[in-house]
Amino acid sequence: MSSIIRPTSVTLVGWIIIALGAFGVQGMVSSIVMLQNGTYDKQMEEAKKVPVIAEMLKDAPRPTVGLYLISLGVAAGQLVCGILMLKGKSVGRIGYVALSILGFAAGAIAVGTNAGWTVLFMIPARVIQVVLIICAFLPSANRYYAAQGGGDEVLELR
Repeated sequence: MSSIIRPTSVTLVGWIIIALGAFGVQGMVSSIVMLQNGTYDKQMEEAKKVPVIAEMLKDAPRPTVGLYLISLGVAAGQLVCGILMLKGKSVGRIGYVALSILGFAAGAIAVGTNAGWTVLFMIPARVIQVVLIICAFLPSANRYYAAQGGGDEVLELR
């Protein structure tokens, strides 16, 4: 281990990714349970009793267990990436980028041609991910990971 101090950006990004990953895992597990025990369908029927909501939901695709499992894997993977980042492992930030792309692709495929208003819910998450990725690759972060022996000498700005 090197004596270089972990930059604040790495610490913040790592903890934010851990928190978001933990919330994601909890949300996906509860969503899978709701889908399996019928609670999801009951709530959708109740929501459709409100005309404005019924109009919004008419084109929304029904989620599948497969989509939830992919989302659960992405959230769990991002949780692990945050931990790796805090431990000085550059693979954590590379993995976070890859999992963010996978999560976006899964969401885009799930929405499909019925994009409409549902795409609007994806925008804030993607903006947050882009900000986190930029912060994870700041010059100070690159120096930190390179000093940890993560093989990031190529990324270090000279």
